[in-house]
Amino acid sequence: MVLGAAALLFVLDRTLLSALDDAATGRAADLTVGLRTDPPADLDSELFGTDPRIALVQVVDTAGAVVRSSQDDLGLPVTGVNPPMGGAPVRGLVSHETGGADLRTTVQGARGVGGDYTVVVAAS
Repeated sequence: MVLGAAALLFVLDRTLLSALDDAATGRAADLTVGLRTDPPADLDSELFGTDPRIALVQVVDTAGAVVRSSQDDLGLPVTGVNPPMGGAPVRGLVSHETGGADLRTTVQGARGVGGDYTVVVAAS
């Protein structure tokens, strides 16, 4: 019985993590598409909205500076991972927010208006 409960908890944990990664990856894809036609400052503010799943959204330029964020204080990128431009997103990274919370982070490289960017979406 204990083994069955442990297996159930494992499956539930993996399902939750997969749902978080899917939400972050979907948002990263939407931002990547938006960057093809608009600079970061002109992207729809809804793309930077947070909800119970999405905790943080950042667009980072090639110099490593956050140029647009879901937070008022742009701060530093929550990850230093820089995937190739136009490649598949890197999912399931564990990052730490300034407040110490663990975040599931998806990072995707994007070619955009005015340059290349790294899109960072963190879920919690």
